[in-house]
Amino acid sequence: MKLLAVDTSSKTASVALVSEEKLLGEFTVQTKFTHSQSLMPMVDQMLKQAGVSITEIDGFAASMGPGSYTGLRIGIAAVKAFGFALNKPVYGVETLMAMTDQAKDKMGIILALIDARRDRVYVAGIQRDAQGERVVLPQQAMAIEDLIRWIDEQTDPVYLLGEGTMRYYEELNTAQPVPNFLSKRYMTPTARTIAWLALDRLMAGEVADPDRLIPCYLAKTQAERELEERRKKDEN
Repeated sequence: MKLLAVDTSSKTASVALVSEEKLLGEFTVQTKFTHSQSLMPMVDQMLKQAGVSITEIDGFAASMGPGSYTGLRIGIAAVKAFGFALNKPVYGVETLMAMTDQAKDKMGIILALIDARRDRVYVAGIQRDAQGERVVLPQQAMAIEDLIRWIDEQTDPVYLLGEGTMRYYEELNTAQPVPNFLSKRYMTPTARTIAWLALDRLMAGEVADPDRLIPCYLAKTQAERELEERRKKDEN
């Protein structure tokens, strides 16, 4: 089975193609172009280099968010279009949970952070030990001070990854015990991780419902906030 995945949740866009045996192709770029301009050429180039036709793909996947509002919509719309045209399943993968999966070599608590602005982060966390792994912090928006308090309560080693760790490095460094900050290679989500996670679901025979594949923002968009403010003014 082959699965194609895209991640457009950040400024960096990535696409990946995997099979049960190996990674067949991957492209990651950060350009001046928008994701709407760069995504399809990336997919085309990757498929050509892998020697795979789009009709050979058994399933598609996209990062659901949180992340760039516009970017998420572009990526999700693209894989939905592929799935509809080829009558193939389409899966959505939570961005932060996928990011924690990038640190498979770490044992302890792994937290993925994205800056949500206004002293908040989007965060999700898993705990990995000899018994396996489990979610200890579901994907959510959290005030940075609340996250620090949560870290303070943990007894296992805590590893932090994602661009949110750099944005709030000084604040997070006050947690006790001081968490471990992972390197830059863990900073952004990748389509490769999205692909492996979705492929597991495809091979397990999970039924994918395209109508349920919608962006997971975890916060209101600017347009929604402005509309809400106007309504409040009108009510007053």
